[in-house]
Amino acid sequence: MPGDVSVIGVDDIPMAALSTPALTTVAAPQEQAGRAAVDLLLSLLCSPDGDRPARRELPTQLLVRDSTGVARDT
Repeated sequence: MPGDVSVIGVDDIPMAALSTPALTTVAAPQEQAGRAAVDLLLSLLCSPDGDRPARRELPTQLLVRDSTGVARDT
């Protein structure tokens, strides 16, 4: 039944805000993520000992829209 389930997406594609109901989503900086992935790959390839590259964390944002709601008591 509508209202019984919340749905959340990832990546905030343009259609997320235009869908009905508008999709709640987690947005991440895609260009920054791509650059970080390349940096980590190059670091791994250039490491003579095969050391694992440093972990990278990128900012994300939860965009609450109409596809989620308050949990109901059962």
